[in-house]
Amino acid sequence: MEIRINITPYFKDIADYYWDHMDPATDGSIWEWLAKDYRVNRSWPGSVRERERSSWVWFPDEQHLTAFLLRWA
Repeated sequence: MEIRINITPYFKDIADYYWDHMDPATDGSIWEWLAKDYRVNRSWPGSVRERERSSWVWFPDEQHLTAFLLRWA
């Protein structure tokens, strides 16, 4: 069961950390890094409007969501 959350409240801190500690050449994009570390998925059902897409992400299970929230909340 996938779990969906709005990533907007966490994204500034995530982006700040990424640009301070990661290297896009070796670590990939922010989204590649989040997918690798937390299994964040940005693919949405076709019914979601374009403007809402940037705010919502999916986690495959509670374990990955919990790890994400413990780090970024």
